[in-house]
Amino acid sequence: NRIAYCNAQMAQIAQSILEAKTWTDIHKNGEPTKETYKQYIANFPDGMHIKEAQRKIAMYEDEEFWAATKKRNNKESYSNYIAKSKLGSYKSEAEMEIYRIDDKDAWQNALATNTIEAYNTYIKNEENPAKQYQREAIAQRSKLQTLIDIETRPTKTVNMVDLNERSAEKL
Repeated sequence: NRIAYCNAQMAQIAQSILEAKTWTDIHKNGEPTKETYKQYIANFPDGMHIKEAQRKIAMYEDEEFWAATKKRNNKESYSNYIAKSKLGSYKSEAEMEIYRIDDKDAWQNALATNTIEAYNTYIKNEENPAKQYQREAIAQRSKLQTLIDIETRPTKTVNMVDLNERSAEKL
């Protein structure tokens, strides 16, 4: 029994040495890949670095998920990332992208409506922090207000004869 016990202990030590060497080797040439970590987990399912390998895999998967989300670049993909990402490393970026998309839609709506009220609605919307078109909205609102002011200003007819007489009197 003692020989069997010693053999088992030696095998366990050899396995630990092999695991330690493998872990060191996979980190020698820079950052290992997701596949390298998966290989480590397959070879050492009860290894000392299993949690770190799993965390690194999750990070790689989150990066891949985010890259695919950015590539689709629509509100649904960003919402999906927020809902389904395990780590949520880019949650705040995804939320901001949703705000930007909503903001662009609101701006297009204000432009299409082209009224002072529409621009005021865009400007005063406190639910969306993006406000990419704030300056343009204020400028458009001012242009419309100026046009309204010009159109509603009372017009005076000037009699050129009276104007000439007044000018002559001043001289």
